[in-house]
Amino acid sequence: MASKEIFFACPLCTQPLVARLAEAGQEADCPHCFKLIRLPSSSVEVIDKNRFEEPFGLRRILLEIRNVEWEKMRRKLHEARARIAELERQLDNAHGRSRASHDLEEVAAENASALTRSGRRSDGFCPSDAGALAVA
Repeated sequence: MASKEIFFACPLCTQPLVARLAEAGQEADCPHCFKLIRLPSSSVEVIDKNRFEEPFGLRRILLEIRNVEWEKMRRKLHEARARIAELERQLDNAHGRSRASHDLEEVAAENASALTRSGRRSDGFCPSDAGALAVA
């Protein structure tokens, strides 16, 4: 039994599509625009694959389409990588600021704990200074 196919354009994005004649009238997702479409059931060109001859220039057209699509994908990938790098830089900056503020909070907490342990600052305290204060 020869497999027959129908050739038609997506009604939403106008990209070329192929489906089996047995699937005519059913619903399917367009592989180009990813929207749900109904496959046509009448007034479509039916092709017998056993007698199909490639139209002149079809390969050139398909190569051009492939190259255009690859270029679009490459451009989107480049833009996505640039966006990821920017977001990572912003994240690093945010973490850098929070680390710096966290370090400042730690120093302030250490200073506060040094004051509360002895009731006064213990840095640079010398017992000879205490005797000098008592004499005066």
